[in-house]
Amino acid sequence: MKTGQSAGLVTFGATRRQLRGQQLWAIPLVIVMWAGVAGLAAARGILTGDAAIDLGVLLVVSVATLLTAPLWVARTAADRSGIRVNHRRPRSLVPWADIAEIQTIRKRNTERVALKLRAGGVRRLHAPYSGLWLANDPDFDDKVDTLRTMWRRHGAPA
Repeated sequence: MKTGQSAGLVTFGATRRQLRGQQLWAIPLVIVMWAGVAGLAAARGILTGDAAIDLGVLLVVSVATLLTAPLWVARTAADRSGIRVNHRRPRSLVPWADIAEIQTIRKRNTERVALKLRAGGVRRLHAPYSGLWLANDPDFDDKVDTLRTMWRRHGAPA
């Protein structure tokens, strides 16, 4: 959790442990890419110079995939105006006044924060979340409490 003191901004993202877990999930993707290029090289004839180019390009793409895996995760930001469900999309703001309740939901061993809206819908947040093994976040309950405190301060019904 990062807090901007002057703006009253709180952002939630994956923990370092969760990011490492996501990088581990990217490894099978890299293996599939390598298998595809190896099959392509075998089909084209391994002795041609094109195979070396293919393998060089694949190496660059593989390294880029593993290094950028942590960037695939959206963050959640909260400030005086409300909660940004995805901090990369400016239109994803849910004003505090539109939130009826902040609750946690469990689905397939992962616990996430969900916003129950006054209009009747439910919006699940990308972060914070907690799950098993590498997805575990020991500070999950504290982060949920922070969101609920901000909601009570800025927009909860009296």
